[in-house]
Amino acid sequence: DKERAEAGKQLNQKYSEKQKQAAATALEISRQLKDAQLQSLKEGIEKEVAIESTNTTRQIEDIKTRLATESNLTEKAKSDLNDLMKQLQSNSDEKIKKLRERNVEEENKKDIEAEQKRHELLLSVAEKGSQNELSLRFKVIENLRKQELANAKLTREEIDAINAKYDIQKEDAEKQQVERAYNLKKQIIDNEFANMRL
Repeated sequence: DKERAEAGKQLNQKYSEKQKQAAATALEISRQLKDAQLQSLKEGIEKEVAIESTNTTRQIEDIKTRLATESNLTEKAKSDLNDLMKQLQSNSDEKIKKLRERNVEEENKKDIEAEQKRHELLLSVAEKGSQNELSLRFKVIENLRKQELANAKLTREEIDAINAKYDIQKEDAEKQQVERAYNLKKQIIDNEFANMRL
């Protein structure tokens, strides 16, 4: 009877070891597949988020496996491992949030730069002194203002200083427009007066 019980115990241990090996092999294959899928993603925010999420999920899975299989863990160790899982998830969530925020900032910056280039091209072909030129100058100035204000960490004083700087540029552009219009009209009158003398 004792021999039979011992043989049964050994059989259970072998079976349990084989189950653990099979589970470990399945986990390894699953992780290799996920790695291959991540490599196929094109570079960018979604790949960075997927990698971060996958790494955190793996760490948490490993901790859960330890909790389920290690019988010699104290209650304090179990509690610490549970806290560690929560902290890993919290850290990952924060990192993903920052990645997404950075991505939005970069996209906004690219959009503003593209719009700026478009306005500068239009401005280069606009007739000097025209209302169209003034309008385009204002758009260029506003885009430059947006670029500077895009920094979320500006103080109220810095924001006011940036706004004042670009308001002055707009006023200068208006003054130049008025001067050009005045000089053009003066030139026309001078030419007409000179033609009348002849």
